[in-house]
Amino acid sequence: MMADCDPQTPKNLSEFVEIVFKRLQDKYEAMSNELISKMEDMGARIDDLDRDVADLMLQAGIEEYDTDLEKTKRERKDKNKKEKKQNKNSCYGSLKESSFDDRKNSS
Repeated sequence: MMADCDPQTPKNLSEFVEIVFKRLQDKYEAMSNELISKMEDMGARIDDLDRDVADLMLQAGIEEYDTDLEKTKRERKDKNKKEKKQNKNSCYGSLKESSFDDRKNSS
């Protein structure tokens, strides 16, 4: 579809670039959301595995593992929160659709 578009004027070129940039941004956000979702799924699976290992350790009579498990869970949650915050604050993720609308309205 982009090959069909041949911007002839600066205004058309500007609109074309905005459209391409918006498509790239949408793809980036979709991939980012998919990655975050997969990471959350993996985190849940790791938590399940940790819980199962803790149960086995308790059955074997090793009780110290439970406190290590809780510490690991807290550290993982803190790390996930930081990663989400960084993702929201990234220069690419912080761009808003309104910036496109503002430029269109100023033209």
